[in-house]
Amino acid sequence: MTHVSLAKYTAIIRINLRERATYSLDVLSKAPQVMFRLWIMFSFYGVVLQTQPAAAATTTLNQLLWTLTILQAFSGRGHPRIAEIINDEVKSGLIAYSINRPYSYLLFQYCNFLGKSLPVIAARLIAGSIAALFFVGLPSTSPTALLAGTLLLIGGFTLDFFIGLSIGILSFWIEDSVALDMLYSKILLVLGGFLVPLSLFPPTLRSVLEYSPFSQLAYSAGYLITHFQWPLFYRYCATQALWIAISWLCAYWLFKRGMRHVAINGG
Repeated sequence: MTHVSLAKYTAIIRINLRERATYSLDVLSKAPQVMFRLWIMFSFYGVVLQTQPAAAATTTLNQLLWTLTILQAFSGRGHPRIAEIINDEVKSGLIAYSINRPYSYLLFQYCNFLGKSLPVIAARLIAGSIAALFFVGLPSTSPTALLAGTLLLIGGFTLDFFIGLSIGILSFWIEDSVALDMLYSKILLVLGGFLVPLSLFPPTLRSVLEYSPFSQLAYSAGYLITHFQWPLFYRYCATQALWIAISWLCAYWLFKRGMRHVAINGG
């Protein structure tokens, strides 16, 4: 990528960041929701760990709540979702103009997604960290664990983008792909550890879900930060890289197939 191209995509991120800054009150309004959810989870899982010795043997309340704090931050990505954006462009025919502009359409959407999501994630992470500090104190982690977890979060963000992009591109063949995106979000809440941490699942089911794409969006990063081990980091990295490659190939193939519809129908 040339210097000019890099500057072009960096500018896309900056524009979206400035737009979010303009509506900073809207971004900050999401913070109390995170604190309230963490209070409920702190109360609920505090009782669970006290009454279930098997669950308490795998994690502490401190580790559990900080893992959920990271997950809650990630669940506050920018809206509308990428699948909604693609769906609207396909239905309106705007995609016929977008793909002819002097940039990579997929990379443009990724930078756009990044710029819209980062302020929301940051605001939720700060609010969640304040709540977690109040409830359970400082996390039991290390600088190495934080760095490793951040790398996995970047990978998880990218994986989520490609999955959402694939769902959005399905609008070329189905009337409304947003319904599929909503289904994906609901599945993610359960199988991605956003509501019930995978560490509390039965061992066999947990082992299966840890190799699924859903756990690699945010749970793997949150769990690694509070339960850091190098073998675990290598396993999560390999699993995440595999799913990113699969989702990218799927999104790219669907995009190329979808472009034939644009060429034939003009949008």
